[in-house]
Amino acid sequence: MKVGNGKRMKRKVKNKEFLDALKSHYRATRDKSLVTLKLYLDQPLAVADHEGVIESMSKLTQQLSEAEESLKTLETHFE
Repeated sequence: MKVGNGKRMKRKVKNKEFLDALKSHYRATRDKSLVTLKLYLDQPLAVADHEGVIESMSKLTQQLSEAEESLKTLETHFE
């Protein structure tokens, strides 16, 4: 929602528990994706026999990106 000066106005949330739970969900997805990508990139012997490692890393990168974008969106629009 924009106000007259063009700035976005955050919506006040009545049930903050749902917003907090949603943020926690995205943080957990972000953290899980990030730690797994770090494992793939920093410990290549741990994934040497893993078929489809590039596809797995691509999926993790997508999940990481979506989680970060979702957190950013929630922070922009809700308080």
